[in-house]
Parts: sequence; C-alpha cells; structure tokens
Amino acid sequence: MKYLSVILILILTGCAWSKAEKQLLTASWLAFGADLWVSENKLDNPHNHENYFTLGKHPNDTKLITYGLTSQTGVTILAHFMPKWRKWLLGGKTILNTGCAIHNSRLD
Repeated sequence: MKYLSVILILILTGCAWSKAEKQLLTASWLAFGADLWVSENKLDNPHNHENYFTLGKHPNDTKLITYGLTSQTGVTILAHFMPKWRKWLLGGKTILNTGCAIHNSRLD
C-alpha cells in the first residue's frame, strides 16, 4: 500500500502524459473511490450482495479495498506502458466504476 503513491508519482512524471490523459486518470481514480465507498456502505445491509464472483457474496472491507486497488493500479500501469490504448483503458475503467457506483447507490 505504501508504494502505491510512489508508483503513481513515477508513472505521471516519467512519461509524456497529456493534460487530458492526466485528467482521465484522475477521473478514473475518483470513479474507483466512489464505487468502493458505495459498495462498502451498501454491503452493510445483509440483503445486498456483491455480484463479482471472485469476491464472494459478502466480502469484508479489506477484501474489497485490496481487490479494487489491485485492479485500479493494474489498469494505471497498463495505461502507462501502452500509450496508444491509454485513453481507452482509463475511459473504460472510469465508465465501469461510475456505472457500478450508480447501480450500487440505488440499492436499499
């Protein structure tokens, strides 16, 4: 966990990221944070469950955070090393996390 910020700083300073790509990266991380926050809060209700099969029906907060950070960091690293696909990777992850956050926020 403590190396995550170092990795992100190195990625953003060590490569030619355009302003739009940095904004998309920020949007992607914000959408991830929103999805994670909503998921953690909604899973407190025993009638709600997680749909992603690797996490199980009622994962604890640590499992959600670990999976989410691994996924988001992996996409960020892929975007760093695949500049031609950067906008698609980050845009896709932003749309996915935003959609999940909206869906989860509508649960009782």
